[in-house]
Amino acid sequence: MTTPYEEIENLLADAELEAANAAITELLDKNADDIDALVFRARLLGSTGHPDEAMSSLNKALNLDATHIMARTFKAALLYDSENYEKAEALLTDVLKSDDTIHAAWFNLARCQARKEDFETANTSLDKALSGDAKNAHYLFAKSNVMEQLGHGEEAFEILKASVEANPTLERGWYVLCFWLLEMEQAEEAIHNLKQAVELVPDSVGLQELLGRASVESGNTDDAIKLFGKLLDKNSENAGMWFNYGAACLAGEQFGDAEVAFRRAVELDPEDLEAIHELANLIQLSGDPQAITEAEGLLTQLIKKAPESWEVQNDLGRLYLGQDTPESKEKGLRCFEKAAELGGNDPLVLFNLALASAELEDLSRARELCGQIMKHPDTPDEIKERAEDLRVSLSEAQ
Repeated sequence: MTTPYEEIENLLADAELEAANAAITELLDKNADDIDALVFRARLLGSTGHPDEAMSSLNKALNLDATHIMARTFKAALLYDSENYEKAEALLTDVLKSDDTIHAAWFNLARCQARKEDFETANTSLDKALSGDAKNAHYLFAKSNVMEQLGHGEEAFEILKASVEANPTLERGWYVLCFWLLEMEQAEEAIHNLKQAVELVPDSVGLQELLGRASVESGNTDDAIKLFGKLLDKNSENAGMWFNYGAACLAGEQFGDAEVAFRRAVELDPEDLEAIHELANLIQLSGDPQAITEAEGLLTQLIKKAPESWEVQNDLGRLYLGQDTPESKEKGLRCFEKAAELGGNDPLVLFNLALASAELEDLSRARELCGQIMKHPDTPDEIKERAEDLRVSLSEAQ
């Protein structure tokens, strides 16, 4: 038969917070000086975003027993969370001198060590934490992060999966797992996992957003548009949500809705450079002179805010190159030259520079650039084909 304290420990581990709170309150109603119950109350308060009240509960426990191991351990965790790192580490070191079997202390000490980028030592501390609680999802998640920092990517990924298996409601575990899958270009697998995650953690806006982004990446734009549309019903003042909705509409070729979304994103966050960039590129597609002027202004504004961005220089160059006057094409050429300088001669920029050179009748330079593109080790096949077609047309024009 389990004790009331063991039941509370299990409830906290299973994130049954309401039931845990009721059990803790019952203990404290019987004895307001129940130190273990005060520590449980502090852990519950800390996990639900009430650090000051949690610290108050721990201090009360420590006033009753200054040597209480778990009260000191969780006080150290709160100190860490409030950025009192040195005090936290000192207290944890002291706790482990008293009892080196406290896995929560090893875990929190590992957090201190990882923050200082001492990942080898942090890894050792996490192993000691896991030796005391091998199925703790938070310990496994931290271990995965440390292993990644140590360059053991495959092992880190497997440990991350184990953390989610240990606690299927671990939101950040699901998020990182699916983010890694997207980085590995496994969008369908990411979507499969994210659908499970959203069912298990239905209140997580972050997981729903990631599902929408994964849907765009896998070509399921209709699903993404519907999902972001629903999210906007409750997050209409969220600039990032409008951006994601705009990106989904753009991928689904719903250009009117995309423009509305990007304009709203910029309105809510005038410093969102990515939204400004997308808006500028989108509105110039119409070819309308007024839209071209607005796009030019937006891209020029972006260059002032992000002078090192070769992508913006390249897009402003494309805008100028699409106009009829030699003066505009010369401006485009200068933009491409700057973009090439900033982007380390990116093949796409070199191709645009070759086009601009050809249109300004500098054919020898255009041919030379085509040759560079063909020899560039990172040139995609599509750009190689376009460069070869341009080179052939230039030869025929001689």
